[in-house]
Amino acid sequence: MAIFSQTPGELNIESVVGTDFLCSLNFDTNISAYSFDAGIILNEYPSQIVFPITTSKSGSNIVNLSLTQIQSSEIGVVSNRKWFLNWNKDGIKQTILSGRFELSDVPIGQNSGLNQDVSISTYNIDINISSISALGATGATGTQGATGSIGVTGATGILGATGVQGSTGDLGATGATGILGSTGATGVQGATGIGATGLTGATGQVGATGQFGLTGATGTEGPQGATGDSGSTGATGLQGATGPSGGATGATGATGVIPSSVATFTITGEANFGIPCETKVSPSISGGNLDINLQSGTLFYVSKNADANISFLNPPTSPKVFSFKLQTIADGTAYTFTWPASVRWAGGSPPTLTTTNNKIDTMEFLTHDGGVNWFGYVIGLNF
Repeated sequence: MAIFSQTPGELNIESVVGTDFLCSLNFDTNISAYSFDAGIILNEYPSQIVFPITTSKSGSNIVNLSLTQIQSSEIGVVSNRKWFLNWNKDGIKQTILSGRFELSDVPIGQNSGLNQDVSISTYNIDINISSISALGATGATGTQGATGSIGVTGATGILGATGVQGSTGDLGATGATGILGSTGATGVQGATGIGATGLTGATGQVGATGQFGLTGATGTEGPQGATGDSGSTGATGLQGATGPSGGATGATGATGVIPSSVATFTITGEANFGIPCETKVSPSISGGNLDINLQSGTLFYVSKNADANISFLNPPTSPKVFSFKLQTIADGTAYTFTWPASVRWAGGSPPTLTTTNNKIDTMEFLTHDGGVNWFGYVIGLNF
């Protein structure tokens, strides 16, 4: 076994990538009060990279250095890398062992060992190093005892010089570009042959038109019915007597005049009407006002593109019941609509209108007292 008495001692270590490594160091002094750290210096420039070696103490005189299979695989193949072992006591750190560390990717038996006198798989080395001086004790009332001197730090080994980088070969010259060949001339276009055009054939004569057949005689017309009074439908005139075969049918009596306006329209019994159609109007917001003229339609389609004070104009008089719909289409901006004070909403608050671009809100308003009160309903929002 190797014995070291100098500080730092030199110990060169060799092991194999992917195997466990263990080295036991036997100290001739009690190391219970010391702490230890060790590492392999993988890189010193431009910044130092240190791979830690696991340290542990056995009893009061043995320090174990170890690497697992995984750790040696992480380091990989290294050669001539520095390693160190420091001990620490009373705030003083001192390097006590150092040397070269080599990890090979082939069995140790196939290359030369750096330590011929120690086992490759397990090192058991005796260390003979003086302990670090301790601080002198402080007297009870007297002057403080002198502090022991700090041990000298061992010199750092000289970093091997970096080999000179080989020069880069000259760039070869680029070959000259070949001359572009000339474009061949375009051949002369052949002459167009002259062809004579044939004569147009004569047009045939139009055939004679055949004679029309004779028209049958018209039957005698019956007497015309009397005209009804104005406003009512006239009575249907008497049907003319049927003449001999081929006689004409008597004429229908005239229809009464339809009134142009009706103040009161009363219907009794059953009545049939066609499908009712409402009128759509598209008023615009102008000068901050939106006027809804109720004589112009029953559905108002409004582009919501500004703040607006809304007015309902020309409602039917009481007791007539009237309702209309209002649709607003948003342009992506929030605007304020101020509703007439006569509008009543469910819960007392108007709806929050949609601001999403091209989304439509639909509301309905109803009055039965000539617009003194309007009842507002939300049909649907954000369509």
